[in-house]
This record gives sequence, C-alpha cells and structure tokens, in this order.
Amino acid sequence: MAGAVQSSPPCFEPPTREAALSIIALAATLLFAHGQTTERTVVTAERLGRALGVPVRVLPDWGELIVEIEGTSLSQIVPTKPLGVDMNRVVAITTVVDRLCEGTLRGEEARPALLLAGNLPPVSTLRFTSFAAIGATSLGIIFGALDTKSLMLIAASAALGALVRRWPSGFGSNPFIQPLCAALIAGLVAAVAATSSYRPIVGRPPIIPGQVPLPPWAHELDGSRKVVLVTQGTLANHNFGLLIAPTLAALANEPDLLVVATAGGRPVDAIPGPIPANARLAQYLPFEWILPKADVFVTNGGYGSVNQAMSFGLPLVTAGLTEDKADVNARVAWSGVGIDLATNEPTPQALREAVRTVLDRSAYRRRASSMADEFNEIDTRAEILRIIGDLAHAPKEAVARQGATTEFARRRRVGSR
Repeated sequence: MAGAVQSSPPCFEPPTREAALSIIALAATLLFAHGQTTERTVVTAERLGRALGVPVRVLPDWGELIVEIEGTSLSQIVPTKPLGVDMNRVVAITTVVDRLCEGTLRGEEARPALLLAGNLPPVSTLRFTSFAAIGATSLGIIFGALDTKSLMLIAASAALGALVRRWPSGFGSNPFIQPLCAALIAGLVAAVAATSSYRPIVGRPPIIPGQVPLPPWAHELDGSRKVVLVTQGTLANHNFGLLIAPTLAALANEPDLLVVATAGGRPVDAIPGPIPANARLAQYLPFEWILPKADVFVTNGGYGSVNQAMSFGLPLVTAGLTEDKADVNARVAWSGVGIDLATNEPTPQALREAVRTVLDRSAYRRRASSMADEFNEIDTRAEILRIIGDLAHAPKEAVARQGATTEFARRRRVGSR
C-alpha cells in the first residue's frame, strides 16, 4: 500500500530586501497602532524578518517606528502613535504574519492582506467597555475583593479606562490626552476609595531578600554622593538605548552623582557605551539594599518597582508609555512623588533636568515619604493571609447558608401538609 503523502507549504520566491522591509514595517506599524504591546510588536517583526530572510531591528517610539535591516543602510521611519485598542485587528494582522512565516502567503499578497486586516471594523465601544469592566471585576474577585462596593469601584474604573482608551484616540493624536485622562480617573478612584473601607492595594509588593549578592562596588555607596538608580525592568528592556543609555549620558558630567544601572537580568554588555566614570552597572541588584540608598529612581514605570520605590520613600523620574506604564506614570505625576516625562525615549537633557529638579526640590521627597508612611500602615503579609482565609472560608459559609435554606424550605413543606 502506498504511503500517505504529506503536504508541504508551497515554495514562493522570496521578496527583495526592499520589499521585505516594506512588508515588515507595515505589519509592525499596524500592530503598534492598534494596541499590540511594544514587546510583542518587536518580537513579531523580528520573526517576520527572519522568515523573509532579512534580519531586522525595530526601534519603537511614541511618535514613530523605525525598522532597519541589520548590517545595511536600509531602513524605514514610519510615523505612528499607539493610541488605538482594536484587538480584533491585532489578531487579524498577526494571522497574516503567521501565514507569511509559514510560507502560505505570497510576498506580493502580503501588503493587501495586511491593509485589509488593519481596516476591519472595530468592536463597538459599548462591548469593549462592558467586557473591560467584566474582566477587571473577575480579576478583582480572584484577588480577594469580595464586597459589592469594591467590585463596583473596580468595574467603574475599568469601564472609564476603556472609554479613555477608545474615545480620545478618535478625537485627535495628542499623546498627552490619554495620560491626563488616566490621571483624572486615578484621582477619582483614589478619592472614592479613601472615603470607604476599601483599600485599592494590599501593600508593598514583597521583596525576597538575598536573591543576588551585593556588587563588588557596593562600598562606594557610602553617602558621599547622591545615588541615582536607573532601570528598564525585566520586560521592556530589549533596547537599553531608550532609557538607561540616555540617563548615563545625561549625568556623565555630574561629579556629585553616582549613577547605578541594573539590566534586569540581561548582560550589562548590552548597555551601549561609552560608560561614564560615575556609572556602576549590574545584571541584577538586591532591591532591599539599593532602594534605601538611592536618592532618585529613574524608571520606565513598571508597576512593581514603582510601588516598591514609593514604599521606601524614593522619588521618581519616569519615562515609559508601553504596557501599563502610561497609567502608572500618570499616577506618579498626579500623586506628586515624581516627574513623568511622558515619552518612551527621553532626551539626555530632559532626563538631566528632571533628575536635578527631583533632587533639588524637597517637595518630591516629602510626598514620597508620605506615601511610604501609608505603605507602612499596611501589614502586607497579614492582609494576604486574611484574604486567603476569607476565600478559604467563603465556600464553607456558602454551603452552610445553602444547607440552612434547604432545611427551612423542607420544614415549610412539612408544615403545610
């Protein structure tokens, strides 16, 4: 009996480098503009580049996307702003990319297919807002919010956030509209939470001590110089030229400052040079050691590190618009604990002025210290144990209530006979 013949994808002639660059730039731009995260946009574009035989590097910024073929002078700069949230378009665009990578779509068919996917009708605002509220409320229940008032507050804030993500992008391309609206929502939610028994946070994200050893230059943090800590976290750290490198350059000629950079697990060699004499680098740093010694924290706005910094009374300079960072950084500015530069790629001059302002104006340190006092009022471990205990007892109480209801109904039926 003849063996089964396995089908293989058709073999298409690969596009030229220029055509491949155009396809990759279009795919990355559409993903970026319609709400895909920066990290996944970069990964998808690089995967598509490998499939088309042209290794590319993608440099995202708030107002543009730069796609260049490595080792050549070929590049494209595409104006774009990640203001939209249309995940059905993101899924359709990703499907086209998958077909290109699998070899089931011709190169000449790629551009029309991408444009068609990028112009699919968006999900209605009502549906988008409703599902945002439902999803946030479900997460609230999972993480221990059991009372009705808390769940209503979570649903309302998520719905308002969804409206902010959908409506302002249709009114204009001003990049400050969404962060300002997010700050307003944060203020409203905080005001409501402050007048009730509901706490919007459990406490400081835990720091497990002793995970990494102290760096060999630890003795240099002796108080003789102000310490500026800078990081891009562990997610949006694919390009250290966005924040760490410009921060090092900005403060290179500041002899009274010691600039400490942590690479979030990546090799320190990935930080582009030259490395100034007043800079110290580490792949990882123990935060329980460095945060109390730092005088200002420069970050792209990761939720965990920002909360940890505030719990130590450390003022911030933030610069990041991807993932949840625009919302986090808007709250940093609104609460007065730091300066938000509202960009993914700040200039050295802007960073230098912001760091000096935070260091020179005591109001930022006072507000950060006040925030640390609020954190210290919360016994995080006790709160977590209490929530776990409530969740553990909730099913038993529900069973007991159901049993009592059933017994009451049985007695009524017996009594009516």
